[in-house]
Amino acid sequence: MRAVLGWPLGDPRPRGHAAMLNLLGALPPREAVLAVPGAHWHEYGKDPKPGRKVGHCTLVDADRARLLGRLKAVQAVISQGKQ
Repeated sequence: MRAVLGWPLGDPRPRGHAAMLNLLGALPPREAVLAVPGAHWHEYGKDPKPGRKVGHCTLVDADRARLLGRLKAVQAVISQGKQ
């Protein structure tokens, strides 16, 4: 769009690292997911059903190792919700 309008193009360099986790079947506790720094909640408003994608969680961080640690924390919350 910027090129079509003749505006200067933005900086294409990456701004950090990102990850996404699909939420399948049923939603984990929202507050527990959002307690992880940098986590963002995306709920689709669908009825829970086995195997159905009902939402996703995204994480962004400038530091890859820190992002992976936060990703594991969200995965743990999701796993606890399935027990």
